[in-house]
Amino acid sequence: MVVLGGLGMPDEKFGSLKQVLSFNPESKKWTTAKSTLPKARGMFHAVTHDDAIWCFGGSAAGHGGGLNANVLHWWGDETAIAALPEVSLPHPRRSFGGAELEGEYFLVGGLGEGNKIADTVDVFHFEDRTWRTIASPNKHRVFPSLISTGGKLYLYGGFSNADGHFQPETTLEVYDPQADRWTVLSSKLDGVDASMSLFGFG
Repeated sequence: MVVLGGLGMPDEKFGSLKQVLSFNPESKKWTTAKSTLPKARGMFHAVTHDDAIWCFGGSAAGHGGGLNANVLHWWGDETAIAALPEVSLPHPRRSFGGAELEGEYFLVGGLGEGNKIADTVDVFHFEDRTWRTIASPNKHRVFPSLISTGGKLYLYGGFSNADGHFQPETTLEVYDPQADRWTVLSSKLDGVDASMSLFGFG
């Protein structure tokens, strides 16, 4: 298991990190990996695919940096973590929901340019390394949870923009790739807070 980047207190100032930590479940010990992120990065998503780790989105918070448009690739060993050549996010964002489904990676919501909630869903094809877009969800949100299960995507929680103010978004939506359509399954889940995370299990 590895932990990449994130937010912390580098140089005693709040900001993004570039350090990579590795956990050995047998020895139950953490070590610092020799490889580091090319630049400090927080509020991004990482996913494993084809025996590699891929990093999407994020920003260099606390250092005056903007949004990260590149996609990082790492084999999880002592090789360098590097940006894929000639590959960049069509709509850079941070604090979004990300999930893999059938060989593609979906980026939903998050904060884009001008700190506005991103309303375009970008989809990355791992093998072809190309981008496409799909239908947008009914509610645009930041800090959402996105999972894939049963050949569909499920989107929950986070915050949406209402009259210029962020408010908890309680709707649960499902995306059907065959119909290219998002459907609201529930406007509110009793006993479940919008700040809670959605996970696939089993």
